Amino acid sequence: MSTATQRLEQAKADVANAERVIVHEHAEQMKQQFKIAIEEGRRIESEIKRTGTELVQARAQAEPLWTQREVISKTRDALDKAFQANDFPSDEQAEEYEQRRAALTNEWHALTEKIIPLSGTIARLEAEHERLKFARSRAAMAVNDLRLGIRGELVGT
Repeated sequence: MSTATQRLEQAKADVANAERVIVHEHAEQMKQQFKIAIEEGRRIESEIKRTGTELVQARAQAEPLWTQREVISKTRDALDKAFQANDFPSDEQAEEYEQRRAALTNEWHALTEKIIPLSGTIARLEAEHERLKFARSRAAMAVNDLRLGIRGELVGT
């Protein structure tokens, strides 16, 4: 065998060896990325559970306040209709109406003051929960893509 042929065979062997090393390194990188993607997915899952729990708690706090405020609104509307139905109210009736309406309005505003921070918390948690669900979906797609890539690398070796 000539020296040129030997060098050519050696070059081919070196290229084949380099390709094997690159494929192996790529497979190892994909496995590492796979582990990272799984860890990220698990972290996101725990964040989804946390925000979901906080959201349920915030809604549980707000629900009775919303219900009370709705009852007050309906009571105030009924009071208004009843007063408007009386074409000729006495001064005493007008004063009683104004006092009851003012008391209901004050109670409605007091409940609203309690509801506003809870509504802000609920809105923030809902947005965070949706963002996390989207991130979870992206992480799941990454894990799936990496799983398929690793499988393809393992079949190719």
